Amino acid sequence: MRRGRIGGVEGRLSLLQGLLGAAGFAAETLAEVLVIGTIGAAWMPVGLAGAAILSLALTAALSRFPAGPRRLPAIAAAAVIVGAIVWTGLFWLPTVAAFAFLLVSRPLRDSLVVSFGNLVAARYDPQTAKKAFPRLAATAQVGAIIAGLSLPVLLRFGGAKAAVIAWPLLAAGALIVAWGLPVVITDIGAMTRAAMAAMPAGERPPILRRSPLLRSLAVAAMLAVATAAALGLAAAQTLSRAIPDAAQLATVYSITGALCSMTVLAVQAIGLPAL
Repeated sequence: MRRGRIGGVEGRLSLLQGLLGAAGFAAETLAEVLVIGTIGAAWMPVGLAGAAILSLALTAALSRFPAGPRRLPAIAAAAVIVGAIVWTGLFWLPTVAAFAFLLVSRPLRDSLVVSFGNLVAARYDPQTAKKAFPRLAATAQVGAIIAGLSLPVLLRFGGAKAAVIAWPLLAAGALIVAWGLPVVITDIGAMTRAAMAAMPAGERPPILRRSPLLRSLAVAAMLAVATAAALGLAAAQTLSRAIPDAAQLATVYSITGALCSMTVLAVQAIGLPAL
């Protein structure tokens, strides 16, 4: 059964997820290209490692506190402010601004994803949420595809620096949608503890963090992310040598990313009917 069902809410959640997907795609693509163009591909590992550490610290901090009704709009507002500062800085201190863009855009993107997940989990019961998450994830891919096909137009008229304005603008759109969205906040932790206490001792499931399956999945995910990062870095270095112009490089990144998102969307479309 759905909780807090209000007419049109799922459509607004889909729009919000689409905007977040488009903003994340624009930030990731342009941040990497600007670092390669202004500092060089050799600095990419340092920037990616720093962004990963900041993202881990921020998401860990967010997980320690209950998700309030204004967490998602607050993080979206932070993305708007930071994006405007970075965009302005690219015209005055391009090296510093480009590296800062790579450092902060991914942690903010990951925090928005976590906050959006909290919002959806609080609105639906677990069974319905299992069906809602893939649909909303597909919407995020649609947003990424639209961003990937639209960025070349911005790059053609304004170059890579000017195109960065797409990130704060998309984040502003997400802020508007999230601010007016009716929020249902459920204390999932309290509900879980109450359900566990009501179970007989012999029927209680093992603690999740002690699960061998969870540890195996965590290690597999870590290795998958590390492999993808290494392959992406190698591709970035090869492309930067072949395409020295930042705007042209960003165009290639955008179109390639849009094609990848189309592939992911097709896979999700195949799997959705089975849920």
